[in-house]
Amino acid sequence: YATDALFVTYVAEGLTRQPRINKAGLSLFPQRLFIRPFLCDVDNPAHGDWTDETFALARERDRALPSLQTAGVYYTPHGRRIVQPLKEAILVDARVEEYIARWLRQLEAEGLAVDRSCKDWTRHFQLPHVPKQLGGRSRCLDFDRMVPIDLDPLPDPEPEAARPAR
Repeated sequence: YATDALFVTYVAEGLTRQPRINKAGLSLFPQRLFIRPFLCDVDNPAHGDWTDETFALARERDRALPSLQTAGVYYTPHGRRIVQPLKEAILVDARVEEYIARWLRQLEAEGLAVDRSCKDWTRHFQLPHVPKQLGGRSRCLDFDRMVPIDLDPLPDPEPEAARPAR
């Protein structure tokens, strides 16, 4: 196909066709939404193209990072995408982005320059092997180690009265 193929990480419970949902319409949508994988983009510096050297360094690093021992990685023309499946689906609610943000911080702590806007549960991601230009393919698909992980629960939210005034 000559067009992009995009996907989201949420799924509407009980539906056979996936609608597009935005945050403003979530309260009006009758089905519950769940997220089962986390995804994030890691762009190359200055969004540059891969060289053989930068690709080899990224592959070596991706194989060594603790958080990527259970994740899949696919390479895009200017970076890569990390895919981490979850054992239990997360309900899309007011706190879902806290879970995603915590995962992104973990990846950052290991040295990955993640795109923080990936914490948005409505974000669209491009699939591998669906190039904007005909004939292109993802440089590498590495899903060999990808396994679902358990998530620790988030801490209870701080009571309103305990929050400092702004």
